Amino acid sequence: MGVVKSMTGFGVGGFTLGGRDYVVEVKSLNHRGLDLKIRTPERFFPFELQLRKLFKDNFARGAFTLVVRSEASTDKENNGSEVKVNMPLAEQYKAAAESVKEELGLSGELTVSDIVRLKDIFTVEKEDEETDSEADWRCFEGGLIEATAALRKMREAEGETLKVDILDRCAVIEEYLLNIEARAPEAALRYKERLSEEIERLIERVDEARLVTEVAILADKTAVDEETVRLRSHLEQMRRYLGMDEPIGRRLDFLCQEILREANTIGSKSIDVDLTRVVVEIKGELEKVREQVQNIE
Repeated sequence: MGVVKSMTGFGVGGFTLGGRDYVVEVKSLNHRGLDLKIRTPERFFPFELQLRKLFKDNFARGAFTLVVRSEASTDKENNGSEVKVNMPLAEQYKAAAESVKEELGLSGELTVSDIVRLKDIFTVEKEDEETDSEADWRCFEGGLIEATAALRKMREAEGETLKVDILDRCAVIEEYLLNIEARAPEAALRYKERLSEEIERLIERVDEARLVTEVAILADKTAVDEETVRLRSHLEQMRRYLGMDEPIGRRLDFLCQEILREANTIGSKSIDVDLTRVVVEIKGELEKVREQVQNIE
């Protein structure tokens, strides 16, 4: 039995690298094709090609957003950064300020807050990290696989819900088809009787042979047997697709268009108000099916 996959879902993974914990989040929404947006720390920029290949190998459709963010470090409380003070420069600033004060006869004292606002007194130096591209990718890939596995599981669970709903609506549409198939011949007969009565009121004598011929022609033009057979075939094909273990969203969407085409033809041929109402109900159910199909990969 095939697994139907939705295009919407969310997954989270994680990994530790260089003393830092990273969280990997993957979100997917509906899309005509496959689109991937990536937001990662600079360290992982070189892996974009590997990332795109991984998503292409695992998913057929969807708009994906991959976010990687660094959590609090595990063994470097300062995250490998150090604040340094340029004391010689600070002393020069202080000496210059004292000189200006003395030369111009100014009052006031130079405070710490005055010093920290001076340019280039403080600098932040980050410790150089030794990086191993292959090792980095192995760690990153582990967190990514965890996140995409969770995403896939959610897409499959939602896909199963969509599948059940579509199958239920297909069954409802088939019930309406049975109604049409049962009522269509009766509708033609009732039309013949109404037509005969109308003609009798208009003329004294009815040419029965001509009446039968005209009704037969009308019955042929309004027959919906071919449309109901094709519509039923489309529904059966939809069931087969829903049993396949591969992307089926586009094929289901095409089938919905074909079913709508047959339903419209049946409606245009209908000479019975009740049959027209049934067609409206079929189209209502079909619209709900199409909405669900838009979510399927």
